[in-house]
Amino acid sequence: MYTIKYSEIISNVPNRFDRLNSSDTEQESWTIDFNGKKDWESGVHLDFSVNQSRNSKNNYGLFTETLLNSNDPGFGGYPSFEQLSSDRNDGQFEAKIDFTYGAKETGKVEWGLSTRTRDIDQNLYTELDSTTNGWVDNSNLENQFIFEDVVYSAYAIYAKSFGVIGMQAGLRAEDVYTSSNLVNDTTTYNNDYFKLYPSFYLTYQLNESTSLQASYSKRVNRPGFYQLNPFPEYSDPFNLRMGNPYLNPEFINSYELGYSKYAKGTTLSASVYAKDLNNMQRRFIEVDSTNVSTVTYRNLNGSFDVGIEFMWSKQVSETFNFMISSNLFHSQMDASNLTNEFDESTFGMRANFNMAYKKNGQKLQLSGWIRPGNSVGQGRMETMLSTDLAYSRPVLSNKGRLTLKISDLFNTRRFGIDTSGANFDKSFWYKRQSQAINLSLSYNFGDQSNNKQRSGGYRDSGGDMDGGFF
Repeated sequence: MYTIKYSEIISNVPNRFDRLNSSDTEQESWTIDFNGKKDWESGVHLDFSVNQSRNSKNNYGLFTETLLNSNDPGFGGYPSFEQLSSDRNDGQFEAKIDFTYGAKETGKVEWGLSTRTRDIDQNLYTELDSTTNGWVDNSNLENQFIFEDVVYSAYAIYAKSFGVIGMQAGLRAEDVYTSSNLVNDTTTYNNDYFKLYPSFYLTYQLNESTSLQASYSKRVNRPGFYQLNPFPEYSDPFNLRMGNPYLNPEFINSYELGYSKYAKGTTLSASVYAKDLNNMQRRFIEVDSTNVSTVTYRNLNGSFDVGIEFMWSKQVSETFNFMISSNLFHSQMDASNLTNEFDESTFGMRANFNMAYKKNGQKLQLSGWIRPGNSVGQGRMETMLSTDLAYSRPVLSNKGRLTLKISDLFNTRRFGIDTSGANFDKSFWYKRQSQAINLSLSYNFGDQSNNKQRSGGYRDSGGDMDGGFF
C-alpha cells in the first residue's frame, strides 16, 4: 500500500488531493531449464541452454481520493472510489548455443547464436463509485493489450594478449521483430529492425597490480511493456499515465577510460566516460484544458553524457569488509524535436555503500544508496535514499542457507518531483510500502557451477531514474 499526495495550481487557487492506494497481488510462475556442455579434443568447448517460463499475475487495487480545501486542510470533500484489477500472463522461450576455442595468450575466439521469444497479455478492468455506495462497471476504461517480440542474434568475440597489452573485439548482430495490439480498437503496431553492436576493449598492465583500460561499446535499451501500452491508466483521474506504441529503442554508444589497482585486501578503480544516446526515451508531461495531466513516453533526439566513476573496497580484517562507489555526471539533452521547455543541461550523482561482517559461515550485511535531487527534463526530482539490512547463515549440514532481509530499514524510499510547463506547475510524491521483511531458504542439490551467464547471452539494458515509482 502506498499514498500519493500532490497539489495543483488552478487560476491561482491551490487545491490539495489526498489519495490512498492499496493493492493485493496473486502470482504464479514456473520455469523449465535444460543445459549442457561438451569438450572436444581439438580444444573447442560448447555450452548450450534452453529455457521456457510462464508467469501469471492478478492484481486488485482500491483507490480512495479526497479533495481537501486549501484554506482548511482538515476539510474534506466527498471521497471518490475506484477499483482497478488486472490479469497478466507472460511467457518466454530462450535458446542459446556458445562456442569457445583457444586462450588469451595465443588468441581466444568465442561465437554463438541465440533466439528469444516473449509474449505478454494483460487485461485491465475498472469500476467507479463516488457517493452512490455501489460499484459501476466502466467498459470505456477497460482494455486488453498484447505484446510479442522475437530476437534472433549472433555474436563473435576475439581476445588476445600481447605481453602487457590485452585486447578484445566483438560484434553482435540482432534481428528484432516486435508486435503490439490494443484489442479494443483492433490497432496493431509493428517495429522490426536489424542492428549491429560492436565492442572493443584494450588493457595495459602497468605492473602486477595496476592496469589501464580503454573501451567502446554500443548497446540498446528497448522500451518495456508499460512504456508501449497506449491505453491510459486511470488509477489517478488527475494524473493519467499511458505508453507510446511508436516509442523506438534507445541506442547508446559508450566510451570509457579506466584505472584499476589491486593490493592486498584493497581494490581501487576509477574511470571517466562519455555516452552518446540516440532516440533517448524520456517521460513527457502534458496538461489539458481541464487540468488533467498525462504522462507518456517520447523519443528525444538524444543526449550526451560525461561523468566519472570510482569504487573502493577493502578487506579490513578476516571478518569485516566494506565497499563504497559513486558516479557523478553531466547530461546535455537535445529535445528540440519535441519542445523547448526541457532543462537540457543537468548534473547528477549516485553513491552506494556496502558493509559486511562474516564469521563461521554467518554473514551480516548493511547496504544502501543515495541519489541527490537533480533536474530531469521538465522538472526536478527530490533526493532519494534507502538502506537494507540482511543476515544469512548455513543450515542443513551446509547444503542450505537461511536468509533474513529487511528492506528500506529507515522507511526513506520515496519518489518526488516538481514539474512545470507552458501552462502548468505540479508537485507530487509517491511513497510505496517499501519496508518489508523477507525470509528465504535455499538448498543446493548439486554442482551449480554451470549455471552462469555467458558473455554472448541476451542482455536488456537500461533503467529508470525514478526507481520504478513514476
